[in-house]
Amino acid sequence: MITMEDRNVKDKIKINDIDTYYKLQGLENEKTIVFIHGLSDDLNYWSKLEYNFSKEYKTLSYDLRGHGKTDLGTVEVNYDTYQNDLYNLLKKLDIKEAVFVGLSLGGNIAINFAIKHPEMTKGLILMSAFSEMTPELRVIFKEFEKSISHSYLSFYDNIIRFCLPENMLKEYKDALNYTKYEKSKTANINGILCGILAGYGCSLTNELYKINCPTLILTGENDDITPINLQKRINENIKDSKMIIFPNTKHNILINENINKIIKLMEELLKNSY
Repeated sequence: MITMEDRNVKDKIKINDIDTYYKLQGLENEKTIVFIHGLSDDLNYWSKLEYNFSKEYKTLSYDLRGHGKTDLGTVEVNYDTYQNDLYNLLKKLDIKEAVFVGLSLGGNIAINFAIKHPEMTKGLILMSAFSEMTPELRVIFKEFEKSISHSYLSFYDNIIRFCLPENMLKEYKDALNYTKYEKSKTANINGILCGILAGYGCSLTNELYKINCPTLILTGENDDITPINLQKRINENIKDSKMIIFPNTKHNILINENINKIIKLMEELLKNSY
């Protein structure tokens, strides 16, 4: 098979009302993995997994609406908006089907996409996703909403404690502070706020039965944003799905000690999907 050009610079394409930035790399074949990042992240979040899987698959990552370099646009932002952006991106790139990997907000988008487009969904890998807004989750989202309305720095300080275990917060304190101030220079405050507000309308549990593809649910043992009971709700409602709990892990599943295990789990699901 012919290897695609490795694009270190994001490509840009017009999707609906916005310029969307994406990175397409790996092998030129029909076996495609689509990576969907979480709230306030961008496509660079997936670099380690892309490096591994682009040796055998075509991989696509992209900046969500209002994140990274992608425009926010002027339309109302909800989960259907995100899903429609993804659908039209795949259509323009002539990707007919894929395995979708999503973290948090990205996982929710993947769920919504799989419900609406089962014919395009070969498999799902959901990291720290949720299928409905609970009273407990609403309290946390209200904290995020308040902090992002104040400043990106305030939001970062708020959310990072939910994402990483205490030992990593201490070990990488300087690096995290550097990242915080660097990201504050370019972060789209309104884009992040729209992502938070969209979460309040999440109501996908009653449609999970429509998903009938290999599904892997990855959750952190100590995740206080989307705790294990929310992951079990997804697991119980998607036929033949498999749930894996990572010890000493919070909302951000993709941390150093978990990466090799995640790669092996993904390889198994991909073989069952294609």
